[in-house]
Amino acid sequence: MQPENLTALNHYIATLRQTLELSANLNADTETLNAAAQQLQQLNQQLQPHTEQKPLPQFNINYGDRLSSILPYSPISGALNPIAPPLDVMRDEEDSTRLTATLTLGRIYEGPPELVHGSVVAAIYDQIMAFSAVDQKVAGFTANLSVDYLAGTPLFAPLTFTSWVDSVNGKKVIVKAECHSSGTLLTRCTGLFIAFQPES
Repeated sequence: MQPENLTALNHYIATLRQTLELSANLNADTETLNAAAQQLQQLNQQLQPHTEQKPLPQFNINYGDRLSSILPYSPISGALNPIAPPLDVMRDEEDSTRLTATLTLGRIYEGPPELVHGSVVAAIYDQIMAFSAVDQKVAGFTANLSVDYLAGTPLFAPLTFTSWVDSVNGKKVIVKAECHSSGTLLTRCTGLFIAFQPES
């Protein structure tokens, strides 16, 4: 994909995210809703011929410093997936063995009133912890996640997730993570990942 095409696609996805966010709290009259639905149907027809093949691979091994680009279509971190939270994962500036991601979640991720749905929190943990394993060269499948919910995770507030590989024992990789907001520990997570077997 040409760089200008990718820039345009990212702009389209960002605009669609805004549409989804607005739709999560939509309360309009019938005429407005019917007109919007008709516009979306026309857009879907226009886009249909262009959906035969992904422009980027599902897994990007050459991710560099932008770890979110490992999985560009992930429903949790993919820049090219409109339902994905704006999860930009980076190495910690003070400790390169740790990953951090700061993001703000809107209405589309709401569970209890004004709070993020717990399953969204767990999914973000699963993704950033998997990225930690990838970055430390012990990538594997998630076998178990244990999340402690210590306080409600607020909507519309900056959230900082931090993850790190805690231990490796053969194929078993233990990854830990925390989420803070305004200095308060909201949740923490421990995950067991099973490292990929090297090809023989």
